[in-house]
Amino acid sequence: MSDLVRFVRDCCNLERRLGTLYSRLAETVGDEKTAQLFVTLAGEEESHAQSLELLRRLLARSEDRQLLAPGAQADAGHMRRGLDTALTMLDAGKSIGAAEALRLTIRIESSGFETLGENQIIDGDAEFERTLRMLQVADQTHRERLEARLAALGEAPPGGS
Repeated sequence: MSDLVRFVRDCCNLERRLGTLYSRLAETVGDEKTAQLFVTLAGEEESHAQSLELLRRLLARSEDRQLLAPGAQADAGHMRRGLDTALTMLDAGKSIGAAEALRLTIRIESSGFETLGENQIIDGDAEFERTLRMLQVADQTHRERLEARLAALGEAPPGGS
């Protein structure tokens, strides 16, 4: 299996795990509007995972092509670590309020696919580039919606004032 196919498979798994996190947070945040946002985002993450799975299958047919520069695998690690931390907190029964959950998920969404823009796409495969750009826009949109909800609660974004 090529590094890129493995990377896309890992990203697919991360999208599904993020959907699981959103679903679990929706059950625990104690704020109806935030919970509704998390339910919506969980469904969107599953859609992203399905797109990635289709892309993985397409890429697996041409494993001899290197489409992304080395280093892309490391970028997925930021998202994985954030997910691991959040899910561990929930598994331990830690109570997570709406503002904390929003800040946590903003950080996770900020470590997603937009980091791939920093990597050079070596071979211009249109399907790969289109899917990558779609996921980058989705991550940005998710982050903006999470930040808007946090602001509606009168809270500052992570690292913000």
